[in-house]
Amino acid sequence: PDSRRHQTGGNGSATIVSAFCVQDGEIRVAGGTRAAARSSESGWDGLEQLGSHEILMTDTSRDGMLQGPSLALYRLAGSRTSRRVIASGGVGNLAHRLER
Repeated sequence: PDSRRHQTGGNGSATIVSAFCVQDGEIRVAGGTRAAARSSESGWDGLEQLGSHEILMTDTSRDGMLQGPSLALYRLAGSRTSRRVIASGGVGNLAHRLER
């Protein structure tokens, strides 16, 4: 968190995109191999406070499965933050890109 404050303070928040993985409502770390001590909701709130301009989010339970993105998770994230949420993972065909 301290290094993120330093980065946003020196460069402006528009240059910072925070990326994290979520699985079963928990933030995952170490390449998705371990659960962090934070829920995804507390993670979004923390990113707001640190000044991140955008959030790149991957639902690791759907990433690489090609069964469609985790729309419910991305909608929840979008409703909890004023930051732009970039959805990552799960898209297997064009129809998945058109889902809303």
